[in-house]
Amino acid sequence: MRQLQLNLAMPPVQADRVQFQQVVLNLIINAVEAMSGSNEETRHLMINTDRADSNKIGVAVQDSGPGVGLESIQRIFDPFYTKGARFGNGTIDLPLNH
Repeated sequence: MRQLQLNLAMPPVQADRVQFQQVVLNLIINAVEAMSGSNEETRHLMINTDRADSNKIGVAVQDSGPGVGLESIQRIFDPFYTKGARFGNGTIDLPLNH
């Protein structure tokens, strides 16, 4: 199941459009890959946008995959760290907080 919960009353965002698209796309690809071992009936993907506070927005990508294993917790935000085959460079870059 796919679900979008988008707040359409969001303020304009000042960010590099290509970088923002790449971050969101990477999160979606990671979610789809995480669920690849699950039965189709149990796969859930939700994308949510909302205001985090008066000056920030939030974008959340949630999936029903198995989650992050304990062996990966310490390295999850290390550049180029991956647990499997990857599209792109395998990093999560978040230089969008301007």
